[in-house]
Amino acid sequence: MSRRLLRVYFYGLIALTETWLNDNILDTQIDLDDYWILRSDRNITSTNKSQGGGLLFYINGKWCDKGAIISTHSERTLETMAIRLRPYWLPREIPCVIVLLVYCTVFAAPSSGVVKENVRKIHDIIETLERGYPNATIVVLGDFNSAYVQLPHFYQQVSCSTRGDKILDKCYVNIKNSYKTIKLPELGNSDHASVYLLPTYKHKATISQSVTVNKRIWNADNMDKLLSCLDDTDLTELLSAPDINDVTDTFVDYLNFSIDACIPSKNVTAPSNNKPWMTPRINRLIGGKNQSIPKQLSRPPSDQG
Repeated sequence: MSRRLLRVYFYGLIALTETWLNDNILDTQIDLDDYWILRSDRNITSTNKSQGGGLLFYINGKWCDKGAIISTHSERTLETMAIRLRPYWLPREIPCVIVLLVYCTVFAAPSSGVVKENVRKIHDIIETLERGYPNATIVVLGDFNSAYVQLPHFYQQVSCSTRGDKILDKCYVNIKNSYKTIKLPELGNSDHASVYLLPTYKHKATISQSVTVNKRIWNADNMDKLLSCLDDTDLTELLSAPDINDVTDTFVDYLNFSIDACIPSKNVTAPSNNKPWMTPRINRLIGGKNQSIPKQLSRPPSDQG
């Protein structure tokens, strides 16, 4: 891996085919600073090949720290690996990003039986991913050689030649005009050029509504007033009722009265892009969920769900 290339651009995701990795090569031997790894080495039994092949993702921990392998396929003429990612910055309407990495190992005429069979299998895998993740952004990329995706709602993004004058390395996305492509030098002894996919999407703030919220001014001075008020209160009379429910109601009413007297409030109006159903309670639940998931830059376990 050329570290010179990594210093030029910020890569959220690096996808590699023909890694030649095997069980004897540990993740720690191929790691990159700030990146964690998902990989699918060539299956010797199913491919009947002892060398070559293999798929690898480097995921930038500053872009996304959670993800999992959701499917793999390894045979003599076709290798695939699909992963599910949830980047930090993602439009709310997109629940996750599915990336399918493809390596078609043979170069033959598009009309040949082996290429047609590879295309059929790739289509089947994509359709399975669409059924499992109907609202996800799906990216299909890799070394296709002469194979190609023919699905009406997927758009090929790579516009530069990747080997000679041919585009053998492609990227299909189910969102039109998703990326601008920049051709980069080959890595090591590879005869394929590297391709940098630069997202064309730029977030535009759309103010849907203004929200007015009444907020208490919980500063130090007001807190001191409230504490002094409670300290000077004789609670004996308030808590003398025989029924516990009456005691509770009386104490809560007095506490609210003290807060109203000591902690002033003001109306605050601010623009909001939230959907109408995004209440403060839901925001708190989302915040608690995010805090309960530990961040990790190590290789996460595979997930078949």
